[in-house]
Amino acid sequence: GPDGRWRIAADLDNSGPPTAVPANDDRATLATLNADYVRAVLTSDAARFREILADDFRNTNPDGTILDRAGFLARSR
Repeated sequence: GPDGRWRIAADLDNSGPPTAVPANDDRATLATLNADYVRAVLTSDAARFREILADDFRNTNPDGTILDRAGFLARSR
């Protein structure tokens, strides 16, 4: 949006807490992390991003610009 915040519309129900998965189930772990990431995007949860994003995280925006972790966190507030 004009204020720099993301506007996302989705019909996913990602409103609940992350789901626990068995430690040896890689697909379930990835699905849970993805759902958690989407939930953090939808709610602008910068605190959760700080917990789950790697130090070398990069985000490619729809316009092709790339944000590093610090830039992404700054825009997630």
